[in-house]
Amino acid sequence: MRTKNEWHWRNPLPQGNTLRSAAYGDGIFTAVGQFGTVMISRDGRNWSPSITQTVSYLTGAAFGAHLFVVVGSEGTIITSANGETWEGRNSQTSSWINAVAFGENKFVAVGQGGIVLISSDGKTWSSTSIGPYWLSAIAYGNGTFTAVGSSSTVFTSTDGLEWVNQGSPTSSQLSSIAFGAGLFAAVGSNGTIVTSPDGKDWTNRESPTGAALEAVVFGQDLFVAIGHGTNKPGVVITSADGINWAGGPWSELQYGLGLGAGNGLFIAVGKGGIILTSSDGEGWSLRTSGDYHDLRGVTYGNSIFAAVGNEGTILTSSDGVTWRGRPAGTGYQLLGIQYAAGILVAVGEQGTILTSRDGSEWTQQEIQLTNTLFAVTYGQGIFAVVGQKGLILISSDGIEWKIADTPTQNSLFAVTFEDGLFVAVGDFATILTSRDGLQWTIQINPARVNSIQGVCYGQELFVAIGDLGLVLNSTDGENWTDASLSVPLNLKSVIYIKPEFLAVGQDGTILNSYDGFHWTHEYSGTQNALWTVTYGNGTAIACGDYGSILQSPW
Repeated sequence: MRTKNEWHWRNPLPQGNTLRSAAYGDGIFTAVGQFGTVMISRDGRNWSPSITQTVSYLTGAAFGAHLFVVVGSEGTIITSANGETWEGRNSQTSSWINAVAFGENKFVAVGQGGIVLISSDGKTWSSTSIGPYWLSAIAYGNGTFTAVGSSSTVFTSTDGLEWVNQGSPTSSQLSSIAFGAGLFAAVGSNGTIVTSPDGKDWTNRESPTGAALEAVVFGQDLFVAIGHGTNKPGVVITSADGINWAGGPWSELQYGLGLGAGNGLFIAVGKGGIILTSSDGEGWSLRTSGDYHDLRGVTYGNSIFAAVGNEGTILTSSDGVTWRGRPAGTGYQLLGIQYAAGILVAVGEQGTILTSRDGSEWTQQEIQLTNTLFAVTYGQGIFAVVGQKGLILISSDGIEWKIADTPTQNSLFAVTFEDGLFVAVGDFATILTSRDGLQWTIQINPARVNSIQGVCYGQELFVAIGDLGLVLNSTDGENWTDASLSVPLNLKSVIYIKPEFLAVGQDGTILNSYDGFHWTHEYSGTQNALWTVTYGNGTAIACGDYGSILQSPW
């Protein structure tokens, strides 16, 4: 009997929840983020998870008076003296708390709706408000707390209680602030850098980049800022004085969202749980492992799991535990994959179709189409591919393809074959059926016009799932019953693994059902979007954003 809620991270490692902030104190590094995640390290190189008893999104961390204070969504505040044992604190608010700083022997946290929280010990908190602003970051220096918020507004306070609006030093949105070398330095969109000795008078500094700067920190007598450009190239810039800045690209930093510094190291954290370290702010070492590309399709066959995704990503595994990247020969996004008749077929953007016998070497098949192809299935000796603008392609060998006759221009996102019938589903609740893959019939269903994202067959029942909790069931593929959820979850993929249906979706959603009508949540341990799920060799694999691969024994 399968143990429910037993999902394990397989990629990235040690975990894939996004990290937003980092802090250092008393010989311990902490990194915090999505789904209540806290990672700790004593050397900055080897990281392990810490149990927090919260699933809130943790967005800010600070250390002072031998105490870590971490803040996040829904008014969450947790504290720890050692990074391992955490205790929740009463913030007396449900507002999102974005950031926290330590100075003048007190912690000051800021967040949604201009809320400001103050504590002398990190345990008991009082609050005030500075008006209808979203405060995103705070730093302490020169006897002053300085916070930045919506409309690039800057606020200053000497005690955390009384605040002065200092106006907006720039039209660019500011995202982060740090203090060092006698200056506050705030960074933001379009490579913006502004500095001030007191939080009142600000000077725009020439920036070596136009990238969106996500975070800035001061350590080892150096300011370091990270960000990403329009096409996601990672950027790092540094300055010893906050005035003169230099730097350039660093690929993995495209995922970076937060920075910390301590014990001679800079720590960068970000999407997919990525962690990098640097001793000088210029050269960075990856301390987590795996692939961080979004994964959109997965299948099992010939004793191989194969997952595909962004930028031509292909990962394979013999056991679902250890995954290896394979060259695809394309940079286009791959969205679907199927194993059948001794061959793997992957499909994606710009009419891309790839085939492989072993999952290691891939061949691109030439078709004279540029439609995005979303999914592929196999039945009755035929591969069927569905895509943009109602396109359906069929092939007997995965090499030679021809266009089927379809009665819709709506995009088709998923297709399956069972019980002698192809069923394709897509936008605006479109459902098509075919006995031979060539001639297709549009079916009327009782659903709203929500997009249908996935379809499968089991227990003599077709089950289709989609956006806003859409669930449709049919015994023949022609007559459908609306069995939608009461909660508007965006579901993306569904399969049948005897004796139950398994569906995955946005926000880390995993649901199971024994009949296709009644569904139960499973604990996934993540809020990353899960786009696809498969089963093979006694194990289920779910894949999603930032290279997320979760495995559950069956």
